[in-house]
Amino acid sequence: MKKNIINVAVTLFFLLTLGAETGQAQTSSNQFKSYIPFQFNIGEQKFPAGEYLIERTNRLASMEILVIRDAVTGHSRFVPVSPTEGRSREKAQLVFHRYGEIRYLAQLKGVEPNLGLELFESRAERALKRERQKAIRARAGGEIARNEPEYETVTITLRLR
Repeated sequence: MKKNIINVAVTLFFLLTLGAETGQAQTSSNQFKSYIPFQFNIGEQKFPAGEYLIERTNRLASMEILVIRDAVTGHSRFVPVSPTEGRSREKAQLVFHRYGEIRYLAQLKGVEPNLGLELFESRAERALKRERQKAIRARAGGEIARNEPEYETVTITLRLR
């Protein structure tokens, strides 16, 4: 019951946030398209491989909202992101953290000059990191293995829509 109330509250927050930006003009840099050739996660939700449309909303606030929509099914998800400093001539791309065969969407780079967008790390991803670190330490005999990365980075180019 408590979880349902929280889900409804979060959904209402996102819908109200989207409704509050009616005066904001749509520009081509707000919408991107990409084919993602593997299954991936956003938070606790899994997404199949396929073509995705990504739209930036609520751009004037300190926290932006992305709408990630499956181009075939039309199913979408609202994702809160925080702006991060980027490089001035960086290509627009999606960045995934890969743990074996499990991938989490982590960032959008190059959405504007000097701007990237970072997704908040989910509980599931943090738990996966902890399990991976335990396994790395166990292989190293309890010592911290400094040369093994926590995850691999996978990038996919975004196209302006």
